[in-house]
Amino acid sequence: MTMNCEQFEHDVLATPLKDNDARREHAAECPPCAKLLARAKKMEQQLSAAMAVPVPESVTSEMPDMPSLESVSAASANTDKVVDLESRRRRPPAPVWLAVAASVALAAVLVLRQPAVDEAHIENLTAELIDHLAPEMGAMRVNYNSVPRTRLTSVLSPAGASMQTDAPLVSYAKSCLINGQLVPHLVVQGADGPVTVLVLPNEKVDGPISIMRNGLEGVIVPVEGGGSVAIIGRDAASVESVRQQTQESLAFDI
Repeated sequence: MTMNCEQFEHDVLATPLKDNDARREHAAECPPCAKLLARAKKMEQQLSAAMAVPVPESVTSEMPDMPSLESVSAASANTDKVVDLESRRRRPPAPVWLAVAASVALAAVLVLRQPAVDEAHIENLTAELIDHLAPEMGAMRVNYNSVPRTRLTSVLSPAGASMQTDAPLVSYAKSCLINGQLVPHLVVQGADGPVTVLVLPNEKVDGPISIMRNGLEGVIVPVEGGGSVAIIGRDAASVESVRQQTQESLAFDI
């Protein structure tokens, strides 16, 4: 059975280390999905390594046996017996690295277990953004003629956004309706090629969210003022070449 990019993404995120003919065939024909598979496998292997924390025999041998309920009751009833605190002080503590490794493993698990509702929302959002780009891919081409400043301002203002004059060159600016909201749709010319920038005033994210769908790569990043911006290109290099400058030059005024 052949896979499309969306099916491949779902399959890889669900079981990163699984291997089958359909997955191999799609990865061989789709470089962006092949990159996604490599990243997912690497993260799964790192998580497995973090979880497999060896406990030295020297530590386990020094750990006291857990008392039974009967012995606890008997000790409580006999008030003449005193616990040897000095002997307990002499027991060496578990190595610090053991606690650190356990903390890293727990953090990785928490990252992977984000609430399903957030994952569904982000998945729907990225799908809508990519679907919107399909009929307008012709605008994402090399063009060193910047749009007039007045035009850029008229597109950004309804979204409560503004862009500083030191922003990268914007060759295309249009207001688009995405998911019932007016969204500024820009094309920015970067050192490694043009990228699409979609300004999302009502989408708040805590950190970067990767986009890999239909042969496109991108990222959604937070912007000063509470909104976010989606930067999408044909490869990761083109996105990274304008990401920081775009993120820093754009701001929400509301």
